[in-house]
Amino acid sequence: MAHAIEKCVSIRPTLAEIDLDALVHNLATVRSVLRPGVGVCAMVKADAYGHGAVEVARALEWAGAEFMGVNLVEEGLTLREAGLKSRILVLGAWYAHAHADVVARDLTPVISDLADLAEFSRIAAPGRARVHLKFDTGMGRLGFPSAAVPSILRALGPLTNVEVEGVLSHLAGGREETEAQAKSFDAVARELAGGGVRPAFLHLANSEAIFSRSDLHHSLVRPGIALYGYAPWSDAPRDAAAALRPVMRVTTEIAHVKLVPTGARVSYGGQFVASRPTRVAVLPVGYADGFARALSERGGFVVIHGLRAPIVGAVCMDMMMVDVTDIAAAQVGDRVTLIGDGLSAADHARLLATIPYEIVTRVSVRVPRVIVRPGGGAP
Repeated sequence: MAHAIEKCVSIRPTLAEIDLDALVHNLATVRSVLRPGVGVCAMVKADAYGHGAVEVARALEWAGAEFMGVNLVEEGLTLREAGLKSRILVLGAWYAHAHADVVARDLTPVISDLADLAEFSRIAAPGRARVHLKFDTGMGRLGFPSAAVPSILRALGPLTNVEVEGVLSHLAGGREETEAQAKSFDAVARELAGGGVRPAFLHLANSEAIFSRSDLHHSLVRPGIALYGYAPWSDAPRDAAAALRPVMRVTTEIAHVKLVPTGARVSYGGQFVASRPTRVAVLPVGYADGFARALSERGGFVVIHGLRAPIVGAVCMDMMMVDVTDIAAAQVGDRVTLIGDGLSAADHARLLATIPYEIVTRVSVRVPRVIVRPGGGAP
């Protein structure tokens, strides 16, 4: 199948290819486990988990996602300036003096503080501001305590310019914790309804809960890492996890090849000592691009001609060295995979004792994002 790749001004050959068809496929995979009528708030915060928020949001909007989820007001404003028409939910709840901008640009704020609620009502007059109320059911982070419902109902009384469109909470993970949070969230929703607040959207489910707890789907779900091709770290069903396709592929090219003799040291500190005559390939990518220095100490590798090439010596700020002694065909100009076929973000995460979220968001802004449309379906 032909690949359409958008042109990008880049001299260095290190690129992050973003497959929008895979992104749209992953959204469809999420939809496949939802009952009819459940909406999707696609999480595009943190520059769409490092994938490029504007292009990703445009593709998700084209594919029918009802909301885009961001953390910062600035992220929401960037999407509006790029022409996004979708509903944009601001989950970070840091508004400072930006309440008027939120209302003017039709962003939907998540509220965790009564002062913000009152300010949005004041700013919205004589219109109405749609808001979502966040409750802390066990994350221990943002959100009203569950016991605050009576005071919230009293505060809402005179705030005629505010419409509580949604109520949400955030799952912390763990089976027992999720069960307790679900019960607390249901209790909050019932108490609010008893006070006359019946929001159009109740939302609790993240990527993990989408695939493992259909009872938590409510009327809106908030997929994040699943959209970018990685199954949640818990026990998502294998068939659903297998259907997801990684969206980001990071590649570079071999810049230099040299033969180092037995006993020669490579890179800072001389931690690697050649145990045999070794062909070392130098790659123009390093920890300033998001590839951790620790990879050289934890069995890190890249893929060249479909084969693993171990990282040797400390990863540098701008370069890394790999052993291509056993890849006879390797030469200057050959393409090298750092994230992609044969080496996923999940593989990096296992080596570094972290999660795929951190790996993809770590790929720095100096690595150009190049949009790839294998099937030409996504916009």
